Amino acid sequence: MVRKTIAILMLFAFLCNVAVATGLPRIVDTAELFTVNERDALTEKALALSEEYNLDIIITTTNDAQGHPSARVYGEHFFEEHGYGVGDNYDGVLLIYDMDHREIWVTTSGKGIQYITDYRVERLIDAVFDNGLAEGEYYRSANAYLERIGQFLADGVPANQHTVEVEAPEPNRIGIMDVGIGAIGALVSGAGFYGTTKRKYSGKPIPHAFDYRTNSVVQFAQGMDSDALIRSFVNTRRIPKNNGSSGGGSDSGRSSSWSSSTGSGRSYGGGGRKF
Repeated sequence: MVRKTIAILMLFAFLCNVAVATGLPRIVDTAELFTVNERDALTEKALALSEEYNLDIIITTTNDAQGHPSARVYGEHFFEEHGYGVGDNYDGVLLIYDMDHREIWVTTSGKGIQYITDYRVERLIDAVFDNGLAEGEYYRSANAYLERIGQFLADGVPANQHTVEVEAPEPNRIGIMDVGIGAIGALVSGAGFYGTTKRKYSGKPIPHAFDYRTNSVVQFAQGMDSDALIRSFVNTRRIPKNNGSSGGGSDSGRSSSWSSSTGSGRSYGGGGRKF
């Protein structure tokens, strides 16, 4: 009887985990970057990955980061406030189109940190940028992202994967002091260039213009001798392109992680890029 009860409880816990992976929206398009049909297509693909690998695969877009200083911080709050993450370790991977900060960010949690190493994070961001992000082809870029993350999940956790605790990445912000230093530097540089140029050209007498009509003789004659190009040879060789994608250096299995900005005590990984 006890064994039967334990089995039922384990089955219930498994079903709860699956419910987490399937019950929440996969695509939260607050910035309305996708059409209804595009959202449906992306939802179907993200949901299939979530169910197959039992971790939440989510894409969200926003025009308003709600006062958060970066896409990273916004993503961590979004992930927790909306209840994403499968199981006790909150397994999941979140892609953020932060139109407020003009930033793409990938947030990884739990098992997602192990699957999506630092090297793989960069390749996922490459997929977004290389597939129409700059041209506003948001659906194409998101679809390419899901294709790429599906490949990584199918490949499994890298054999050399290891997690390294680091300080949370800080957003790139320009402060008042940075603006002041830049303005002063520009003024000093401009003044120095002006002074140098003025000294270079001041005090020199202007030469008399040459009367070329009176003092010049021009004769046109067809040359009898000329150099003729008989033949030429061009040697070419093909330089093979390096298509290696097996790793990002000697530490391609590294997954950086840090404490959540929410103060929840959870750990996150990932990375991002401005656009």
